[in-house]
Amino acid sequence: MVSILIEIICSFLTAMSFVFILVQLRAKLDRSFLAFGVANLLLCVFCAIDIWIQPNGNNLFWTRVQHILVSFLPVILILHITLLIKKNLLIWAGVFLFFGILFSVLFLTDLMFVSSELQLRSTALYNAIFSPYVLFVMVFLIYLVASNVHKFTGSEKKALWFHLIGIFVLCTGGLLDLFFLIAGFNFRAVASWSIFGVFGFSLMTTFIFTEKLAVLILDRESTLKKLSQAHRELNEVQLLKDLGQSTAVINHEIRNYAFAISSQAKELRKNITLKENSEKILYKIETIMERLLFFSKEILDFSSSRHLESITALSVSDIVHTCIATHFHDSADKFEIANSVSQEMILHGDQEKLELVFFNIFKNSLEANAQKISVSVITDYRVVVCSIEDDGIGCDCLQMEQLFKAFYSTKKNSGGTGLGLSLVRSILERHGGHISAYANRAVNGSGLTLQLSLPCGTERFETLLAEVVLCTENLNYVHRVLRLFQNIGITPLVVKNSEELKTVGERYTILFSKDSLEKLSERNWTRYLLRESGEHTLVFNSEDPEGTSILSEAFLMKICSGV
Repeated sequence: MVSILIEIICSFLTAMSFVFILVQLRAKLDRSFLAFGVANLLLCVFCAIDIWIQPNGNNLFWTRVQHILVSFLPVILILHITLLIKKNLLIWAGVFLFFGILFSVLFLTDLMFVSSELQLRSTALYNAIFSPYVLFVMVFLIYLVASNVHKFTGSEKKALWFHLIGIFVLCTGGLLDLFFLIAGFNFRAVASWSIFGVFGFSLMTTFIFTEKLAVLILDRESTLKKLSQAHRELNEVQLLKDLGQSTAVINHEIRNYAFAISSQAKELRKNITLKENSEKILYKIETIMERLLFFSKEILDFSSSRHLESITALSVSDIVHTCIATHFHDSADKFEIANSVSQEMILHGDQEKLELVFFNIFKNSLEANAQKISVSVITDYRVVVCSIEDDGIGCDCLQMEQLFKAFYSTKKNSGGTGLGLSLVRSILERHGGHISAYANRAVNGSGLTLQLSLPCGTERFETLLAEVVLCTENLNYVHRVLRLFQNIGITPLVVKNSEELKTVGERYTILFSKDSLEKLSERNWTRYLLRESGEHTLVFNSEDPEGTSILSEAFLMKICSGV
């Protein structure tokens, strides 16, 4: 039973060695995969000889083959460890390669072993030069890894610890076999003690590299998704570019035909007495023409959204109040403007285009049956973040993904064109800004919150270093959080794990995942716990567990500016 288990383990480790070698040769993920795969394969071949070829004793030919493999093993292990500790040890690799060739030549002669029918023993030359060399290699490898463990953190430190323990186990098995060979007797229960040393080293390092491979594959998948998304957006941009080039002709033709049909409808209503059924048909024709003209206007607005007429200093308060008074006078009681929306909130932009932004957002909220629309603003006089929150029907996950895409609409049956929010995004991006959408259901609310980030000046806002630390340990959605910081031009201090936080002062605010909570309890930082929830990231104040918010641009502005 034990022998079968040993055979299975050896076969598994050999297969994994080929996997890592092929992965690196085909995918070029990490050079350490190739070095580890080759080293592991040499060790597995060494074990395979003891397991399947000479399980009951030492055969001179196959013992020579094993020792030739061992002669070149230090070279591969040095190259492998070089990649782990990120040091240049090519000189040492050259030295070990020289001795590997030298010993390989000696093992092909009768100078290293004495063989008889009863036993196989080493010669005096073997004991004098090869045994000390093997001992030196073992000590050197252990020292090399042990002296560099403290220089790394996180997964890299974990990998070095696993290698250190694995190398120690490997050396222990090798020393036992070396002792029995020199002593000249076969007092052992298995074909080779090195088998257990190899298994110990290979299983520990295979686990580490399998974990590393899984992380790299997930990163590749994430990158592929981003590239696919970028490709789709590029196609969309090309579509809109082609549309923009022909907008004038399209609108001219649409308006001509719409005007002709509307004129004929009016003539019918004016000159002919219609039956009730015919009256309804005529009304539908006029309604359709109105929608067609509205669509024509939206197409024209969209095509011109990338062109800003005039850039002037504008008050956010004036834009919001003017938009409401001009277009939503009958629904003015549904708007709640926070005190933060003051005359002092100044930004630079095209007034007509920015008013169109608020018009489309407010119109969407009212069409979603919102009874309350709240508008608030926060600024650090470098960037303005305007939050517009409603209590309407909101959006589901699929709708959230498509929200800003051109021609996507949830109101197709009621005349929606799908250009409103796409137009909003286009105008804001032309101003150097950004728009994000958040579903209030993530915090047990209803409706939707849109957050508009705009530079206060005429150019893109400069990046600001903030006293905020993002701990990425066990945080699977780092890119999502960093994108929010990027939208408001703030750069946080990023650390890989809780150990790196030891150098961070207590004046900093810490953002971290749930798995790091216990490790952060020893310091008096202001701490916020992050947790993924569908398409959003939720944030919890560690001092107020009941207070749950959606991680957004406005939230980050508050903790970064101390508002």
